[in-house]
Amino acid sequence: MTKTVKSLCTQYSPSLVSIPRPIPAVTRMLTPSESDGTKSGSVTPEPELESYHPFPPPSHLSSPDVAALLVLDIVQILSKKLRRCLGTRMVRARLQKERKDQRDGFIPFVR
Repeated sequence: MTKTVKSLCTQYSPSLVSIPRPIPAVTRMLTPSESDGTKSGSVTPEPELESYHPFPPPSHLSSPDVAALLVLDIVQILSKKLRRCLGTRMVRARLQKERKDQRDGFIPFVR
């Protein structure tokens, strides 16, 4: 859901603000020359900017072109979830059948 909302905001509204992404924590010990900034050739890279967008106004989302794309996105999301759900059920049913066959002493043919 969060991914869908973020996509809507990015696609259908202008950027509100761009700020640098947080710098990840250092995962190793710095050498003395790195820690005091005297190491030659050590250049601090420019931080990546992350843009933030407001939620688009209803007028942008209600145009026929956008509405058609939103319906298509919803259908794709639902079909993916349905496939995942059905796949899980089919796997669960197959595992239950195999367990039952094992309890009954049935040895399936090797394919």
